[in-house]
Amino acid sequence: MKTWVKVITSVLIVIAVGGGLGYGSSYKIGRAIYDAEAVHNGPWTTNLIQGSTAQDIYTRYVISIWAVMALPRQETLYYGTYRTDSGEQLLTEYDYVIEGKNLDTRWWSITVYDDEGWLFPNELNRYSYNVDTVKFDTDGKYRIHLSRTPKEGNWLPLGNSTTFQLLLRCYNPGPIFYEKPGEVELPHVMKEAGK
Repeated sequence: MKTWVKVITSVLIVIAVGGGLGYGSSYKIGRAIYDAEAVHNGPWTTNLIQGSTAQDIYTRYVISIWAVMALPRQETLYYGTYRTDSGEQLLTEYDYVIEGKNLDTRWWSITVYDDEGWLFPNELNRYSYNVDTVKFDTDGKYRIHLSRTPKEGNWLPLGNSTTFQLLLRCYNPGPIFYEKPGEVELPHVMKEAGK
């Protein structure tokens, strides 16, 4: 093999290995910083640095990986979860229900994503419910069912990944969301009995 081919091959290997190590370590650092600033509310988690001028380059990097096109904090507050109220991981093999009431926001939505952060493909093209599409009970509350098999009422289909996650978007939330994000009454996420 010619010397110049060896040199080019060596340089490409160094770039590939260095890039992989850099990507992995910077994401881990960013994730650790993001998690250290997280606010917990039942199974839900948010971060008040996200979308603010206080976020550092690592936090911005983490957001760019899993929250493409996230809006600034003064516009929207995001709560996410991989767990139920009792702390169990959300698994597509079980059926779940989200129970809540209207939130003090201009508009809100709850979306289900697979374990890689993508929408579950389904024939109904149904991926979320929001304040305008969810059906409320007579008592002013709603129930959203999550399962692989169809359910009556508000139903979000789960796909074939093992785990899934939920994202609650709160657009122009009331002051309490910023003053006490860990105490705002958010929807409950529960595994359905016998499933």
